[in-house]
Amino acid sequence: MTSQEPLGEMARRRAGVPAHKWQPVMPALAVLTLMVSACSYHGALRTDFYDPPAEIADKIPLTVEVGQAYACRPITALGGLGDSYRIEVRRGVQAALQRGLATVFERVTMTEMSASESEADLHVEPTFDWTLVHLQG
Repeated sequence: MTSQEPLGEMARRRAGVPAHKWQPVMPALAVLTLMVSACSYHGALRTDFYDPPAEIADKIPLTVEVGQAYACRPITALGGLGDSYRIEVRRGVQAALQRGLATVFERVTMTEMSASESEADLHVEPTFDWTLVHLQG
């Protein structure tokens, strides 16, 4: 043992722990891990995210059908280092629309029928569009 020996090496030798054979490549593995595990989120908009205002006293006496919101495409984005985002919004938008309309109209139902097949007074087909803005700074 010399006085110039690093403390970590000296402690490892005293404890009888051999030097790790991967020790020279550990910094490269750490960088690779950070690059591969970039930020990502895959989830869905909750169906209870919208809390509508109180119902009105005199609701409009019409039946409204809310379509399946197939036009509500998910929010998706891909980044340069493997980061990705995907948020499903169809069910959340559909539930919010149904809850909001129920505060105004007497009957609001969900349907898989198209507007031409519907026998309701009103038929609503939800759509949702978005724009991703990425600011670099």
